[in-house]
Amino acid sequence: MKNKTYSLKTLPPVSYRPARMHFVRWLYFFVFIMACCASLFFLGERYEAQSVLIKYLAFGITGLWIIAFSVSLLKWTCLNIIANGEDKAREEWILLQTRKSRRALQILFSDFITCHSTDLEHAHALNELMNNNIVMISHTDRRGNTGVRHSQLPSLRTDTILKLVTDALIKLLSSTNETLSKLSDDTKIKILIQSSTSVTEEDITDVVKAFFTINNVKKSFEIMPGRGFDFIDSWFEDNIFEKSVLLVLALQIDPELSANSAEFAVAMIFGNRYTQEIVPPIALLHRPDVSAQSEITAGMKQAGDNVPLKDNVVEYVWLTNLTAEQYLIINTSIGQYPLQSIKPENIIIPDNSVGLSGPSSPWLTLAAAACAAEHSLTPQMIISGDTQASEILWSVSIMPFLSQPESISSCA
Repeated sequence: MKNKTYSLKTLPPVSYRPARMHFVRWLYFFVFIMACCASLFFLGERYEAQSVLIKYLAFGITGLWIIAFSVSLLKWTCLNIIANGEDKAREEWILLQTRKSRRALQILFSDFITCHSTDLEHAHALNELMNNNIVMISHTDRRGNTGVRHSQLPSLRTDTILKLVTDALIKLLSSTNETLSKLSDDTKIKILIQSSTSVTEEDITDVVKAFFTINNVKKSFEIMPGRGFDFIDSWFEDNIFEKSVLLVLALQIDPELSANSAEFAVAMIFGNRYTQEIVPPIALLHRPDVSAQSEITAGMKQAGDNVPLKDNVVEYVWLTNLTAEQYLIINTSIGQYPLQSIKPENIIIPDNSVGLSGPSSPWLTLAAAACAAEHSLTPQMIISGDTQASEILWSVSIMPFLSQPESISSCA
């Protein structure tokens, strides 16, 4: 079961089992042997000179039958015992993988800023994103290049990139304060920073540390490396039982390539269902499924089964970071489970409305989908490409939290 090619979409085969033994045939053969032996004994009585040899021949034939039958029975039994053990291990592996796939993260907080906002103090424009309102226009980028089609966060001409990044982070971190303050002091904050900007990651980290110091955040924190849904998948595997929360800060401001790009900033807080019971979640993020682009239909089905959706169907699907070929592949899958009820107006493509969001694209889409799940109380699904592996796609289910007690017994 250590073969990495196996998954819940491609189950390991059942073990080889030998064909059942035909005991009636062996019995018929035994009767035939006994008849032959009786004949040999009869001949031995008639030919006394050869009687001993004939009797030995009869006993030898009987012995050969016993040996052949015993070896066949032993081989058949051993192969079935081995197959039983391997099939039991296969069933245990499937059960373990199913339990792992049913794991979910609590989304405790989600906020984002895009160019839909008139300034950094205004709330995110969720409706604008969900309506696919295009806000990319051709204008001068932050490096003085004219006629570049992209979107920018609101700012003053005198604002430096560092000030803009700092203001966006402070605005979002201030919004997280209420959620973080509710957590017990022994809860560790693990922070993932993913950025695409001319400002160094060290400067961004300094802004976060300064904010925690100024606001007297007493909880210990740790900066973690990682990116996108790869990081989330690793968290499900390695950190799901920790008494810690995950704070994600993702932004793209003044990217190296501004053409068709989006400027945005995101803050999200995730909690582990097994250890976090203080803050009620706004939504649940179920384990992402990664598939080759040729297997996206199976990947979407698996992401739906990870919830599991049962009779519920996805109301909105968010597409991000996809190539033209991948869009075509996904279009052929829309109409199949779990996207069988998707309406054309409920297909949301932030890349077309606000622009390409680069390596941080999963976080903008995830933050918006989480807010949509909270406000619409409907299941959401994200299908995302991967900036470092162009041939794979991620399928992710986000479910609204309906204030009912969470059942996690099947997710261990």
